[in-house]
Amino acid sequence: MAAVGDNVRVRTFARAGCTEVFASATAPWDTPAGTVIARLERVAERHSAKLVSRGLHVSRGQPLELNLTLGTVPDLVAYLWAVAGVKVTSLAERDDIVANSFSDGHAYYLHANLSPTDKAKPRADQARELFERMDALLRSCGMSFHNVVRTWFHLRHILEWYDDFNAVRNAFYAEQQLDRQNLPASTAVGTLPPGDAALSAGLLALKPVKPDSPVQVAAVPSPQQGPAQDYGSAFSRAIEITAPDHRRLLISGTASIDERGATLHPRRFHPQMAKTFGVVGWLLESRGMGWADVLHGVAYIRRAEDIPALEKFMRPRGIPPIHVVPVAATVCRDDLLFELEIEAGVVT
Repeated sequence: MAAVGDNVRVRTFARAGCTEVFASATAPWDTPAGTVIARLERVAERHSAKLVSRGLHVSRGQPLELNLTLGTVPDLVAYLWAVAGVKVTSLAERDDIVANSFSDGHAYYLHANLSPTDKAKPRADQARELFERMDALLRSCGMSFHNVVRTWFHLRHILEWYDDFNAVRNAFYAEQQLDRQNLPASTAVGTLPPGDAALSAGLLALKPVKPDSPVQVAAVPSPQQGPAQDYGSAFSRAIEITAPDHRRLLISGTASIDERGATLHPRRFHPQMAKTFGVVGWLLESRGMGWADVLHGVAYIRRAEDIPALEKFMRPRGIPPIHVVPVAATVCRDDLLFELEIEAGVVT
């Protein structure tokens, strides 16, 4: 079910014993953030759903490289994921909730948002500490990085140190002995992490309820784009979760690149957007899904003045705007202006 109103977009995903609620809201920059988040919390309350994760992207105050045109587009974007019909358990550190978990009867799901504790360290050292914090949290919940299916990384001034970040991630994953063919889906973009941190991270991990559970996790390749590992980025193009009552597809942040990893249509927004939607559409189709099955998506757009073009592009192609939230953010290359991540699901 989908609904739009009061600048709030809501998508629900109902299956046996569990209903997931995905909601997003946009507002002008001078709207108090608490007001926007409260709108989403009211949506969760109406569905008797408990919070799993929420986030806030603030365009105003982003690095100057974003070239924002303030006042012409929404500058606050908030989003929420909540579940109804199941118990949600929160994990706190120093009185701050850093993770929420729940079980749908087939698997345990853990969603966490973390930042490094020592923000005075060099950026690469902060990244290493963050991975270690993620690992410690997972192990405290009886999991490891082998259970992680999705990650998000928000890097301050990403263009200055993305290669350094990748080196840290590659080394850490090698230490964890992660299978190159089943790395988590991921997004890494330039936004403003909390406080003065060089970066922050989110993760989604999954662990079957029983050892013989039929829940399966598998990487999904993209023949239109080669493996990201071939050019130094440790993530899978997409991850599919297959459970007895549903299938879920987690598509990584996807941009306009070719099979060898080279940028297509450098610094040309509209061709990059068209290429990206084409690649993502193929990934959906390859798993028997379509745009109507999208639960939540984020379009990362470097120049805020390009944001209105997103809905104009989607409308004639029958892609419901409710499914994709626009966010002003720097993509990981100087010549890339657009990136898209998608989560989709179908009941089986």
